[in-house]
Amino acid sequence: MTHSSTFAGYTDADGHSWPKLSADGEYEPGVQDFCSRCGLNGNQAMGRKCADTIAPAALVQTEFEYQWLRFEEFARGTFEADLKRARAKAMEYGSHDLEIMAVSMEALLPAGELDPQSRHATAIEMSIAFYLMGKVARMFGAFKKGTTPGDDSWRDGLIYSLMGRYVRQNGRWIG
Repeated sequence: MTHSSTFAGYTDADGHSWPKLSADGEYEPGVQDFCSRCGLNGNQAMGRKCADTIAPAALVQTEFEYQWLRFEEFARGTFEADLKRARAKAMEYGSHDLEIMAVSMEALLPAGELDPQSRHATAIEMSIAFYLMGKVARMFGAFKKGTTPGDDSWRDGLIYSLMGRYVRQNGRWIG
């Protein structure tokens, strides 16, 4: 199955949506359109058209491409909302608990493998992973009870992932 719903077009007098085929946004007479649903060819100027959505063959999307665009839309909107929440949490908690936890985590690292600064940054990253593991354990606890975890659990998973990746790149967490 293919879709063409993301392409700009115009609606004709019959209420049928057509793609814009030329650079100036006008239909190019004589160009064959391709129905993305039934696979038939037609020509808008001659009045032959399929009942389904019509798109030029070059613009037809695969089902994966269509689903990926929907996912990107979802991810961008979700990320924007989660980023605001992460900011509020970072301001509320700071990095003190991570620093305390990092002392314990450093004890788990092999001696002499890392310079002191890298060792501490790795320990902070490990602390974030520990918090993430706790969040995942709570999610499985909810599943075991026959309920689903709250949206905040999934949201926190994303936030912990971003925190860990930030620490890996910058050597520390903010706050």
